[in-house]
Amino acid sequence: MKSRPLLLAKLSMVNLAMLLTVFLCGTWVAERTSLTTLIGYTPQAQWLLPSALLILVCGFKKQRRLLALNILGFLVLGWLLLGFTVPTGRARENSRAFSLMTYNIHHGDGGWDEIQNLIKKRKPTVFCLQEANAVGRYGWPVTEVSGYHLVRAGGLVIGSRLAILDSRVVSLAPGTADALEATLANGITVVTVQLKSFAVERVAKKNLGSVPGHLNNIALIHSRQAARLVESYQHNPNVVICGDFNGPPRGSVYRSLTKSFNDLFAQSGWGPGYTYPSSLPLLRIDYAFSSGLAPVSAEVIDSQLSDHRPVIFELQPR
Repeated sequence: MKSRPLLLAKLSMVNLAMLLTVFLCGTWVAERTSLTTLIGYTPQAQWLLPSALLILVCGFKKQRRLLALNILGFLVLGWLLLGFTVPTGRARENSRAFSLMTYNIHHGDGGWDEIQNLIKKRKPTVFCLQEANAVGRYGWPVTEVSGYHLVRAGGLVIGSRLAILDSRVVSLAPGTADALEATLANGITVVTVQLKSFAVERVAKKNLGSVPGHLNNIALIHSRQAARLVESYQHNPNVVICGDFNGPPRGSVYRSLTKSFNDLFAQSGWGPGYTYPSSLPLLRIDYAFSSGLAPVSAEVIDSQLSDHRPVIFELQPR
């Protein structure tokens, strides 16, 4: 009879060690190896399933100390792994505040009219779209949006109710998509990006053995793209960089960005902020970063018009 509690105790310790290892690998080792990249970039909820099972078993067996240990580990490490946030740096809204929406629209496959209706309903001062290039039966969707000035480059679009004084394409890394920059009449510079997608499933279908090398290659590209963004904008307090970063809020690429910029959702949003996939969000890969703009609020919009959910921010100059 004593062997069962002992076995539960061993399993509980192994599970807690596993959770801690996953957290450390995904956060600090991260993109240095293909295995830790995979650990850090996949949905983290899966790692908590053994904890949930152990909590049920310990409760059923009335092992109170082990139950308390597993619940504590589940709450603490679960919070860290799932990336829950609470507002820590919200500013009070004033007359200079403006709203910004970032949205990967997956080539308008959800219907461009419906996407426009969403934009009109939320009325952002500025919206930034990714994957807005011509695809399939919808053709080129973004030609105009009533009430907005538009600039675009490839699959990137910036729309603004304020006049756009200047715009340019910023090269991030050789052989990768560029960033689109627009300077607005209020003096704010808006930059939208889409970092290279991992597309692991497509690679695995063609050649499973090439996945580790593919992961390492994309991680290297991400680090170069992030370094270019930091180099270009770290000294501009009036810039906001937003878009689809195709990576989670952990790891060396994320840390390199947050050393120079604030993660605006982490400062002003509630919960994990998951945006992908839209049908059952398990990953936060869509962001807005800035060093000088203060977030008032951040919200992931419940919409399934794309495979991503849009995020809307209320921002103001400090």
